[in-house]
Amino acid sequence: MKKLLSVIWFIAFVFALQAQDSTKVRLNFAQTYLELGTNIYPSFTGRVWETSEGGVNQQHPLSFSPMLNIGGIHFWGRGDFYISVPFASLATSSSDQVKAEISESVVTGMRLMPWALKSGQLTPYLGAAWIVSNFRQKVDQADNPLFNKNELRLDGGFLYGKQDWLFRLGVNGYPKHRLDYPVDATHFQTIQTPALSANLGIIYTFETTAKGMKPEVANQLNTYANFSKPDEAKSHFGDWFFGIGPSTSFVLESSAYNQKKHAFVNQRSISKTYLDLALGYHFNQARMVTALAYRHVPFKEKAYGLTQNTVKNSLLFETYYYLLDYHGFTPYIGLNVGIDKLVIKENEALVAEKNQVTPGITFGWDILPGKTEQAFVLRTNLRWVPFQKISINGEIHSMNQLEYNVIQAVWYPSRKKWYK
Repeated sequence: MKKLLSVIWFIAFVFALQAQDSTKVRLNFAQTYLELGTNIYPSFTGRVWETSEGGVNQQHPLSFSPMLNIGGIHFWGRGDFYISVPFASLATSSSDQVKAEISESVVTGMRLMPWALKSGQLTPYLGAAWIVSNFRQKVDQADNPLFNKNELRLDGGFLYGKQDWLFRLGVNGYPKHRLDYPVDATHFQTIQTPALSANLGIIYTFETTAKGMKPEVANQLNTYANFSKPDEAKSHFGDWFFGIGPSTSFVLESSAYNQKKHAFVNQRSISKTYLDLALGYHFNQARMVTALAYRHVPFKEKAYGLTQNTVKNSLLFETYYYLLDYHGFTPYIGLNVGIDKLVIKENEALVAEKNQVTPGITFGWDILPGKTEQAFVLRTNLRWVPFQKISINGEIHSMNQLEYNVIQAVWYPSRKKWYK
């Protein structure tokens, strides 16, 4: 099924590229937007454990999950790439004793429009997203866990608006809408969460690329071919840069220690949001970057009297190479090595501590209208650390993780001087 979906989206993506008008240029390739929206989840049936009767049904009511979406309309109105930042899960009470919350904490997705988005025109879209969904079912004052899972979300709907304002009406579909939830420290119940949710949003779009740019500069940028070299512009040897941005880490492998000792917590933890701080040097003519990055990565699992805190402090050295430039979308790939300290505590008691050097892979992309003269750059970093782990009482606690630095603001101080 996943392979079929991938083929369908690839065909649609190629179709969208082939449908482009050759008169369209680099500086109107993308438009940024902010969207205030909400997901509306219908009522559904949960399962509550009762020692005398086993599992019994519990009806959970309609709920809302408001969020801020940050994205860009790409390919001249045919593609939409976005991330979502949730505010909260707003659920009406199931009963005096039982409450439930359902939400999505990390969403990264794309939508394709078969007809280019235009002012005053109703435009349909289809899309897919990688999401982290959250579920908690709280009974009385019990310390029930917040369960997370990575999954695919499909969506479709319509956009309509004029000039800078758009309205969205859509439907989200969840192919895997069930989970085994620990209703207490020893018992699990299968819960069918909603297969569909409605999506409403109001969108404000704005143009930042060409605004305030001198006509001769804009004309020069628009002369670049669709696919060009990242170092095509005349440039000096290199520049220092500083970067900062929010990140989240996802453990990709289950913990053998938690499976044996604490089966009622998430076996693949997701970190709290943290800052990625970077200092690096961009070798303009060589299309390469070397950088140092510092991250304080906190994980927390809490349920049924257990509070497990895992903290990773990491100083990482990485180097990567820019592959190509497609209208300002500039992907790169490289290697990294981290000097890490892992500390794990349970209810404030130290259970494991380790210093280690861990290799990994760095990949991502820059979004920029210019080339190596661009002083301010938006960068997305992903780092895969497949070999990291720590032993707790003879059992392996995997830290095989993917770091997702969603949007990093990167500043090259010297480029402003060179650009002038």
